[in-house]
Amino acid sequence: MDDIVNAASDSLPFAGLRVIDCAEGIAGSVAAMMLGQMGAEVVKVEPTGGSKQRGSAGFAARQQGKRSIVLDLETDGGNFVALLAGADVLIHEPGLPEPFLATAPHLVTSCISSAPPGIGHDDLPADDFLVMAAIGLLDEQPATRRDGPAFVRLPFGSYCAAWLAATGIGARLFARMRGAPPGPADTSIMQGALLPAMMLWRDAERPTEALVGRIDKRMLPSIFECADGIWLHIMKNADDTPLMKQLLDEMGPEAVASENAKWPAHFRYKNWGANVRAFRSRPSAEWLEDLWAADIPVQPAMLPGELYADAQAVANRYVVEIEDHEMGRIRVPGAPVTINPAADAGRPVSKIGADRDAVLALRKPAAFPALSGSADSRLLAGVRVVDFGNYLAGPLATMLLADLGADVIKVEPPAGDPMRANESAFLGCQRGKRSLALDLRRPEAREIIDRLVEGADIVHHNIRLPTARKFGLAWEDVSVTNPRAIFGHVSAYGPEGVRRHWPGYDQLFQACTGWEWAHAGEGNRPAWLRFGMMDHMCAASLAFGMMAALYRRERTGRGSPVAASLLGAAVLTMSGTAMRADGSLTNSLPALDADQTGPIDGRGLAKCVDGWIAYAGPDQRAPAPQSFASYRCDEALSALGARGYAAIRIPEEAGKAFLHDAALEKRGLVARYSHPVYGELRHPGAFWSMEATPVSPRRAPPVLDQHREEILAEIGFSPTDIARFEKAGIVGASEGMRT
Repeated sequence: MDDIVNAASDSLPFAGLRVIDCAEGIAGSVAAMMLGQMGAEVVKVEPTGGSKQRGSAGFAARQQGKRSIVLDLETDGGNFVALLAGADVLIHEPGLPEPFLATAPHLVTSCISSAPPGIGHDDLPADDFLVMAAIGLLDEQPATRRDGPAFVRLPFGSYCAAWLAATGIGARLFARMRGAPPGPADTSIMQGALLPAMMLWRDAERPTEALVGRIDKRMLPSIFECADGIWLHIMKNADDTPLMKQLLDEMGPEAVASENAKWPAHFRYKNWGANVRAFRSRPSAEWLEDLWAADIPVQPAMLPGELYADAQAVANRYVVEIEDHEMGRIRVPGAPVTINPAADAGRPVSKIGADRDAVLALRKPAAFPALSGSADSRLLAGVRVVDFGNYLAGPLATMLLADLGADVIKVEPPAGDPMRANESAFLGCQRGKRSLALDLRRPEAREIIDRLVEGADIVHHNIRLPTARKFGLAWEDVSVTNPRAIFGHVSAYGPEGVRRHWPGYDQLFQACTGWEWAHAGEGNRPAWLRFGMMDHMCAASLAFGMMAALYRRERTGRGSPVAASLLGAAVLTMSGTAMRADGSLTNSLPALDADQTGPIDGRGLAKCVDGWIAYAGPDQRAPAPQSFASYRCDEALSALGARGYAAIRIPEEAGKAFLHDAALEKRGLVARYSHPVYGELRHPGAFWSMEATPVSPRRAPPVLDQHREEILAEIGFSPTDIARFEKAGIVGASEGMRT
């Protein structure tokens, strides 16, 4: 077994804590479940008759392991007060009466709303689709057959908000272990949706040509149809694999050129047209064998839920079987984060109200050190993170910790993080960090690596583990150098199974989890969402895992490894579907129409004379989109409002307006900082709302090797040592790569 899994540790991080879950939405339910998987006792508070979602796949999946109590807060408020008195954490949604909260000032709380209060969206329903419409994110996703936005059905704002809430709660608990007072770790679906927007929305005073440019929204994703009708999403030019090379040779130069001329030129796939013809000539199984053998990152576009049968997902316990009281034996998402002992996944939620007497029995909250900190201190002040990661899924995790106050040192190769070639994406996951360029391949670098690890609270990277061992950056190396360090690792497919060292990208996991088909629309090719949210959810899950392990270290004094993966985070998004014992799926997703305006469930898009609107309402059958073709947007919104619908005009090209909105900036939703290259740089801001506790970024994303001297001096190297390293080329950016 892999070293990530085998590491010895104590009990799960949040063992001994009690969490009260009063949430109905995806975000709160998942956040509470994750705390439970990390050892907390979670009590689900249900209304009279039980949650209206009981009996659904989503309820069974998202409430795993929770105890149940039925409470009517109007008639049984005394027992709810007693429940809060013995709890440590409360997760809820807007509407919980303030007097209840006032009775339990000892609680760490997280209120997960549609949008942060005070920005003009207080009445916005808890609907990811409408939230994305309200801030203009829907305009970032083009439809396949027409101009204008496409319906986005993956509620990634809620899933991201779940991880943000769980991470914020973990940071609050960690700070309490260091004498800080309790308080809120609030977030929202909107802040969750803004997390993936980091790589799309940015504005610079002095933009470079590369930063101004952006990938064309209409560019086709690299998804190719095979002879058996299966579509494959590939993330590397496959021209040199044995099968593709054979087929291109058989076509001959003239036929290849002729096929290529039928398609627009692509910067990465120079033989796109010929590739299309080649893929259509062989079945998917033959292609997968050829591509995987050549280390080409690829996955088939599957139907939602089919991945429950995947051996890799099962090997890592990303998929578990539970005996649900209403649905029987089903497969659902398991634990996305790997820790030791294994996360507590696979237990069904209790029957309705089954735990009333047990949870109302007298209980004292967990004991924390006496208060010695202040509410206006950053939660992770004094925590040092050394980040050897590249690209997005790993480094975004440490950026979130930087937002919470950690000192993050970004260690890059002399040529820089390869993600720097995509300036917008790089800037969107690196703020708050300091940069040191270090050539890990040089044996002499080990002296610097060891010093960095010795002074770290957290060591993170997403280097494939066989390579990491060569650099002394596997868990067994880190734990010897610093037994108190938390070791965070991100991979594509998880630490167990035959694919544990395979490469992977966001796109592949949108494909295999079924979301590319769910967004396609009737008769269309699979559709990739541009937001890269699988990367972002993976990073956020690791941030939570590292936070949980850090909290445990404060209790035990010992470090431990924790791992997250794209596959694990992606499987969790299938929680609305379960697999029955006979292999059939409980798919609750109605099909999108061919124009991708929406499913038949009362929610959708409509084009008006002067723009697009999004609506959601009480009727099961949505209004026909063409119903508003002759309306102005304001007229359509008024008509829908009269029918009881919530409706939003979709802003177009909304990113810059959002980033220059003074009201949003005042509420912390816009961050701006001074950058040596770009001047004033703006991004989406705070992902949490924590009253007096700072959660905004302190530094702009770093220039390559910007902080070399100060970092090396801090870890004990003299000016003579630093000059020696520089002369030998062990530290420092490659020529021409400083920025």
